Amino acid sequence: MLGSDQSIASFKRPQCNLDILCNVMRFLRWKKDLLAMMQTCQSLYRAGVPQLLRMIEVYLLERTTKGPPNLMISFCLFITPDLHLRGSLVHQLKLPEPWDPERYADIIKTFASVVRHLSNLKLFEIDGCESWLHLDDSLLPALSSLQNLKEVRITSRAKQYPNSYNMVQFLQENYSPVEFLNVSLSYDGDRRNPFQLFRNFSSTLQILDFNTATFSVVDVVYPRLKTFLLHLLTIDEIVIEPFLVSLPNLTSLSLGSILGSANGQDINELRRDNIHAQRARKWSQLDIICGEVMALYVLGLQCHVHHLMERGSPLRESSLWMWETVVEDTQPKAITLRVGFCNFDVDDVPLVVPPRARANVTHLQLNLDFNYAEVDIDEAMESTFVLLRSLPLVFLRLGLEWTDFDRQDEVDTDPVPIYINKIDANPEAFVHRIADCVSSLKTFLLTTFVLDSSGTSVWEVSSVDGKVKVEGPRRNHWQVMRSEGMIPLNWFDLQRE
Repeated sequence: MLGSDQSIASFKRPQCNLDILCNVMRFLRWKKDLLAMMQTCQSLYRAGVPQLLRMIEVYLLERTTKGPPNLMISFCLFITPDLHLRGSLVHQLKLPEPWDPERYADIIKTFASVVRHLSNLKLFEIDGCESWLHLDDSLLPALSSLQNLKEVRITSRAKQYPNSYNMVQFLQENYSPVEFLNVSLSYDGDRRNPFQLFRNFSSTLQILDFNTATFSVVDVVYPRLKTFLLHLLTIDEIVIEPFLVSLPNLTSLSLGSILGSANGQDINELRRDNIHAQRARKWSQLDIICGEVMALYVLGLQCHVHHLMERGSPLRESSLWMWETVVEDTQPKAITLRVGFCNFDVDDVPLVVPPRARANVTHLQLNLDFNYAEVDIDEAMESTFVLLRSLPLVFLRLGLEWTDFDRQDEVDTDPVPIYINKIDANPEAFVHRIADCVSSLKTFLLTTFVLDSSGTSVWEVSSVDGKVKVEGPRRNHWQVMRSEGMIPLNWFDLQRE
């Protein structure tokens, strides 16, 4: 934490206006350089404070579990002498879940009065919000008074306090121009409609991450919201009409883990309702749609999707028909998929991209999961090559996975890890085989998993005088994937950069 003014050596002050010094200090981009400059004299210390507060993230995580909360006390002592100025310069504040909330009882009222003066706070994060809010009634109004927030993260964990939704009041009373909102409320069976709950931010919100939700049509439109992530929903809650009404400009949607059906409705009936709702209005295109196969099937999208991503457990034979329907409906250009041979017929690998959708698919991430599978690896790979030959791919990431730790003593005898280890020993030969299958291929990423060993290599493929030329390997696979638009499953954080 910052030291006191008295700790700075009293050198002769430069005869220069403080505002000019503050502007000069803003040219320092690294915190260590700024701190070194601030240690030279009191004037530069004072001039450096604004830039330092802009740089740092005030993260009040106490390093000990006992005694007074020294970090919070120091923060309050530092801000209080020049409350309006220093408070206005704090841009980021994070409150982690307190190990022992009662430690903060003596300082929380002072902290709440400081919060009221954080007039330019842009990022606010609170973890275990009930643990904080029950300490003093002044904290919630202080947080609600903040009017310039751009990014808010709220996590509700504690269930020992009577009101599990104290932060709902904050969401309903705050009118900041919030652009990014991540809310995780403790789940006790009471789900809330996010389109109603976050209506104060409807004109500015761009990215929303929400854990437990139920949906109904409300007269609230979020014209700037492009990315929506959901977690923990039942099949019955996948109702597309509220999305179409409130999110007309949505481009990226991630559906969370499916908890089953709340009332046992038939999934085909739910799908028909969603398809019918799209006759009145629908999106013309989505950049990304991500979800479990059943959720994607029930959603019943009737628009083009640039990147279709299957998440959750590997694709099973029993859900292949649903996956085929989704691919045919959305006609994606890029597909991310994981096939688990424990519950999948090797002969059906070519069907993961049905014939009526193959002409569009130029980018593919395909992970072949051999865990707990009794399968002929040569037959599985030959079936995969049949699929690859049918696609006009320019980008391919192929993953081969065998992480069956229950059989780790068979790693030197089982045909699957032996096959994968042979590829690792001579990857260029395997890349040439892939390139021979896909004449249009430009970029190939090979990812292997054997027990706790894994690796990804990048290969550039080209054709020179009718002959395939392979260059590599390279290791900057994340950069390559992002340049190709094949962002990983944690694409939410990447979009915020």
